[in-house]
Amino acid sequence: MWNRKLEYSISNGLQNVERRFGAFLLEVERVSSAVKHFTSALRIIRSMEAIRPDSEGEANEKIARYRVYWEWQKYDEAISEVSALTATSNEPTYKEDLSAILIETNIYSNVEKAYNILKNLGNSPYVIASMAEAASVVENNIKLKNSLLNSLNQVIVADDPDNRDPYLYYVKALLNKSNSDHQRALDAIDEAIRIEKKRSANFYTFDAVRFEKYNRIKADWSAALGTSQPNKANSADAKSRAAD
Repeated sequence: MWNRKLEYSISNGLQNVERRFGAFLLEVERVSSAVKHFTSALRIIRSMEAIRPDSEGEANEKIARYRVYWEWQKYDEAISEVSALTATSNEPTYKEDLSAILIETNIYSNVEKAYNILKNLGNSPYVIASMAEAASVVENNIKLKNSLLNSLNQVIVADDPDNRDPYLYYVKALLNKSNSDHQRALDAIDEAIRIEKKRSANFYTFDAVRFEKYNRIKADWSAALGTSQPNKANSADAKSRAAD
């Protein structure tokens, strides 16, 4: 007997795999291959509409679409999709993701919008970290940035020692860099790289795209300071895993 819910769940898993693989290929500049996987993910999401098992499926498909566009770096489409969700739902995750996309555009006015959204979302660890990331771009008040840095450090201290979040150290690096504290910035991005590499044995926790990003940031900062370059083997390991 045909199980609509099971088929929908399998399709949802497939589009997720296509999206994640496309994101990694884009990061390592295999653009044409990445486009194929992103396009495939969107095609699967469209097919899910015909086998939607319940009313919750529509929101799930919208979430899936904006995440594909987000990782494809089609930011206008991603912002449009997630904004439609924030207009009809008070779910904080949508606003958090909208803020993250706005920050990632690296357009000052968008980052400023994200900062203002985040200020009204409470004090969860993710919101504090996202606010710190936005502040590293739009905030000139050193006292305020140091206050956010202190809050971020408290989040880091409270983080699970066996499951550290590399994103927190990445944001700490950005804040320190924006305060011209270059050595602490390099130390923090080193820690982000170390933690992300430790996750590499588990496909579900390892984020190859961010791993590449952290290594690239360290290379750029090290070159600017005339210090040693990052371990290129780290990046090569991630690329070989994705190619397997």
